[in-house]
Amino acid sequence: TRRDWSFCTHAIKENNPLIVHDAYQDKRFINNPLVTGEPKIRFYAGFPLKNNEGNKLGTLCVIDRKPGSLDEEQCSIMELLAKQIVSFLELRKRSLNLLDALSHLHNQEGILSVCSYCREVRNKDGDWQHIEKYLSNVSNIQFSHGVCDSCMERHFPDVVEAWSKNEYMPS
Repeated sequence: TRRDWSFCTHAIKENNPLIVHDAYQDKRFINNPLVTGEPKIRFYAGFPLKNNEGNKLGTLCVIDRKPGSLDEEQCSIMELLAKQIVSFLELRKRSLNLLDALSHLHNQEGILSVCSYCREVRNKDGDWQHIEKYLSNVSNIQFSHGVCDSCMERHFPDVVEAWSKNEYMPS
């Protein structure tokens, strides 16, 4: 569809769904070739596909040859479907990034350069990056943080001693 004819061009500019109940009654579309000719659109509902950064990737839309509307439940379903589509697109992007990173590792015969001091790794562009950021960029891994027992003993011996005396118990 030509961009100047496209209903989706209007929908993607909106933050909310674009609902056109009757294109013959809407000034933006009354002379649109998609309304006056095939496919003879009368009803259009377009829901922007926005990623986590707020970028609009496209729209999920429904059209009909008769005027119409969506009830609250149908709008909720369309919004849920739009979110699912974005989730699938983001998952695919992360999967492709992971495959690219794994391919890069394979090309290096399985070697991942890790700094002996700060544990940063060299990414595919040759830049040093914290390992958590690197893994987050190439996979769907999310991190939580804690302190292992041996590091607790090494760095926080007073807390370990208090725990052993039941003076302080972590929540």
